Amino acid sequence: MIKKLREGFHYDLNQLEASHVMFESFTLDDLNWLALLFQTGYLTIRGYDPEYRLYTLDYPNLEVKDTMHQHLLAAFRQTPITDSQPVLIRIKRALDKGDLEHFIELVNTLFASIPYQIFLHQQEAFFHAILHLSFSGIGVLVQSEVSTAKGRVDTIVHTKNRAYVMEFKLDGSAASALQQIREKRYGSPFLGKDKEVIALGINFSSTDKEVAEWQAVPYEELLVEG
Repeated sequence: MIKKLREGFHYDLNQLEASHVMFESFTLDDLNWLALLFQTGYLTIRGYDPEYRLYTLDYPNLEVKDTMHQHLLAAFRQTPITDSQPVLIRIKRALDKGDLEHFIELVNTLFASIPYQIFLHQQEAFFHAILHLSFSGIGVLVQSEVSTAKGRVDTIVHTKNRAYVMEFKLDGSAASALQQIREKRYGSPFLGKDKEVIALGINFSSTDKEVAEWQAVPYEELLVEG
């Protein structure tokens, strides 16, 4: 099942919608990944929209969610599941402390193990998948590809005292990532909520499979610069 999810790049399994057809597609000849997750108990019904006849599926509890994310992260990195957990704990500590330099070092550690021949085919997708699973696997609130009035921000990570508004570029620049956060006002909904809002622009190198450059600015300062 994990292999099937990895092959299809299905890693964000929160609040998925499905019709009644999904419940009828669980056959040995045609294993639908969503039906498989439901039938095996990894996802459960959280809601139903009678107008559109759509079910909302989500994890039954936090333990199942964390376990699934850790297995998926290991599958995407092609490493044993025990290899990822220590790195994830250090990532959480770095974000809690606001130590972004150490955070970037740990992010590079996560990508270093990915075989280049696999990474080569879906570079940008791998960056998003690894980061989403890493944040989700450490128990922090993470929102990926969040829609706003002016666009869609790549990732927002919430810790106890901070909200990190992250924009990623591939073979671009960290400055352009920050410019997009500023122009689209991605962090504005999180102001005035007793948390420091940090704008974090990260540029990945497809050649080196790591962070080429990054810049972090308090979001309110970023607005003043604009």
